[in-house]
Amino acid sequence: MSTQSLFSVNLVRRKLASVEADMVTGYVYVLCDPNGTYRYIGKCESTLDNRMDLNKWKLRTDYTCSPLYRYVHDEWGGTFEGWSIHEIASVTFDRRLLPTALVDCEDMFMQAMRHAGHPLLNKNRARCESVDRREYMRQWRLRNPGYMARKGREHRARRERARVAALAAKAEELAREVDSEQTM
Repeated sequence: MSTQSLFSVNLVRRKLASVEADMVTGYVYVLCDPNGTYRYIGKCESTLDNRMDLNKWKLRTDYTCSPLYRYVHDEWGGTFEGWSIHEIASVTFDRRLLPTALVDCEDMFMQAMRHAGHPLLNKNRARCESVDRREYMRQWRLRNPGYMARKGREHRARRERARVAALAAKAEELAREVDSEQTM
C-alpha cells in the first residue's frame, strides 16, 4: 500500500473569532485501485495509514456496508492489496465555528473528480445540500434515538445467521461426502 501524495492542497478555514486551541487538521484522500484508477474520495482526521487500516478492517468484518467494500470484495478478491491512498488536501479548520469544513472540502473534491470523469464509487454527496432536508433529518434523529444503531445490530445479526447457516450447510455436505466415501 502506498501513501504518497499525488498533489496536495493545504487549506485553512477559520473565522475572525477562531482561536488556535479550536483548530484541528483533517485530510481529504483518494483511494486508487492497483490499476491507478481513482475509486473513492474520503476524509479522515487520523493518519492515512490509520485510515487505510480501518478500511481493511471494515472490508474483513462487513464488506456489504459500502459500495467501496463491495467492489473490492467482488472485483479485487476481498483485499486492498495493491491499492494506494493519497492525500489530496490538508484542511486545518476551526471545529467549533466551522464544523463542516472538512466535509465541505471532501464534497468539493468528490464533485471535481466526478466532473473530470473519474469512476468514483462514492454514491452520495459528502453532505446534503438542502438545509431543509438536513434539518428534517436532524429532527427525525432526535425523535428516533437509537434507530440506526438498532437497525445496524439487526442487519449484522441477520448476516451472522446467514453465515452460520451457510457454514452448517457446508459442514453437512462435507459430512455426507465423508459418509459416502466410508461406505464405498
